Amino acid sequence: MKNKRVVVTGLGVVSALGNSIEAFEENLRTGKSGIKKITRFKTEGLRNDHAGEVSEFEYPEGVDDRCLAFTFNAVEQALRQSALNIDEMDLSRIGVSIATSLGCAEEVEEYIKARVNGKRPSLNMIDNVPHGKPAATVAAKYDLSGPVVCIDTACASGSSAIGYAYELLQSNRSDIVIAGGVDILNILSFSGFNCMMNLSKDITQPFNIERPGLMLGEGCGIAILETYESAISRKADILAEVRGYGLSNDAFHETKPDPLGGGAVRSMLMAINEAGIEKNNIQYINAHGTGTKFNDPMEMNAIRTVFGEHGENIKISSIKAALGHTLGAAGGIEFVSTVLNIHKGFVSPTINFEKPMSGYEKYDFVPNRGKECEIDFALSNSFGFGGNCCSVLLSRFMETRSK
Repeated sequence: MKNKRVVVTGLGVVSALGNSIEAFEENLRTGKSGIKKITRFKTEGLRNDHAGEVSEFEYPEGVDDRCLAFTFNAVEQALRQSALNIDEMDLSRIGVSIATSLGCAEEVEEYIKARVNGKRPSLNMIDNVPHGKPAATVAAKYDLSGPVVCIDTACASGSSAIGYAYELLQSNRSDIVIAGGVDILNILSFSGFNCMMNLSKDITQPFNIERPGLMLGEGCGIAILETYESAISRKADILAEVRGYGLSNDAFHETKPDPLGGGAVRSMLMAINEAGIEKNNIQYINAHGTGTKFNDPMEMNAIRTVFGEHGENIKISSIKAALGHTLGAAGGIEFVSTVLNIHKGFVSPTINFEKPMSGYEKYDFVPNRGKECEIDFALSNSFGFGGNCCSVLLSRFMETRSK
């Protein structure tokens, strides 16, 4: 029976906007850009040489894999903020739900490079299953024996992992779930988006009338989700509450979204209906907002369909202009951002904003600098290739509520 309340008690982040919650929050508020020249690989012949690359990052001792290093760092941050002492917990009641699109791709990348250079490397150089390693290694590190899952729904992965964690808790299969998403910047994904001509040559401008394309990024966003009963029993500080989520598919095209936003409409309505609130209660949408020709109009068409005239009263922003599109990590990092927005009372901006898309001049895209704003209800949207659509609905935590 689904009746457990699900709350957020800890956050961790590694990103181009900072490798701590404090730095991340400050840079979000001020509209700082984390896009910089790529140092991880050569970019000759590609459309650009900039991305949301993580810098000034110290690898944990004994960890040389970038994907795992990001994951462990963000998990440690989140555990520390939640004041969760795992040694005192029932480890079978703690789950892990961490999404990724590429996983620990460095091993695969090295294998491909060797083949391209005429060598005959052994597949043994690819340790285990690189895609599932982030979730599995977190579980192994802390001896967690609850549900462990790695989700890949393309660029909706991070939000899907949060949604799955919500279901594990709401249905009483777990008391606590470490959830989020991670992906690293590498030549595999960068050259792929380059070939699709999706990469901007300079900056990303979500919801702008001129949208030159997306910029890629990397990072990890992790949240500690737990049942209300678990959080109260530990006297934990509660940052926000997860009220519902929606998962759908627009069944339209492998990479191009349904222009009418059918899947996005369904995912947002599912989340709102599960939360049991009125659509007009939504005050903020952390948009998928990739800054591409087709995605932004699709998302705004869907928002207009769901909210009607109320859409003009909703603050809508995309943080991808500031830190890049982090693929499987995007939903996790944007969930962290949305929790901060609710808990700290501000809205993250859409930087590089000049002029809104035609037909959406009355909408508030929070241009260029964050706004102080009390938020009671917010949606975080993530949409990906293959038509994957996921929306997570969060609220300010209230001790008592009607549902």
